[in-house]
Amino acid sequence: MPERNRKRQVCLRLTDDEYTLFEKKCSESGLSKTDFLVSVLRNSTVKIYRIDEALRPLISELRHIGANINQLAYFSNIGQEQAVRDSIGTICTDHSRIMSEISEFLKKLRSAMDVR
Repeated sequence: MPERNRKRQVCLRLTDDEYTLFEKKCSESGLSKTDFLVSVLRNSTVKIYRIDEALRPLISELRHIGANINQLAYFSNIGQEQAVRDSIGTICTDHSRIMSEISEFLKKLRSAMDVR
């Protein structure tokens, strides 16, 4: 009997549905479970997305908006409603723009993750 080169074991936990899919794909491929997983490992590409780095500028802008809202609350409390009225439109516009950018980023991320 030839000496086995594969000396490492990996324990994998799957749901019933995942296990059924795994067995189906192994069967369709004609490979053993080990050979199937090794083939997937060698022939696949994993994309890593650094969400924190991509969204960092937008999160910073959201913090600034929060600070502006606190200032508006202060102005409102001391009776300077006109300053509040003058600023609220700009804050709403900035907030909408940032939320749209975050939404677009997440759509692109989902699309990239759906491509398998």
